[in-house]
Amino acid sequence: MSICPEYQRQGLGSMLMQHICEDMDRHGRHGYVLASPAGVRLYSKFGFEAVGQVDTPYGPITSMLRQRPTRAFSLDQQRTRGCCQSA
Repeated sequence: MSICPEYQRQGLGSMLMQHICEDMDRHGRHGYVLASPAGVRLYSKFGFEAVGQVDTPYGPITSMLRQRPTRAFSLDQQRTRGCCQSA
């Protein structure tokens, strides 16, 4: 994701990331990004964690991962999976 410099620092990146993260959560997906130094703070706000870094001639690139959310199963879902059976 990239925002034109004249539109940066106006919340556009956060709005896009909010939408993307909601979609990832809805579908139970992990997220992975390669972040420039300027992007690390933004991605961190949305739960991405640095998992690596590579130094390039253009500056460091940080690999960041956002784990998929753990879902709490309802009692009905647990019963259909064969656990929490009533006696």
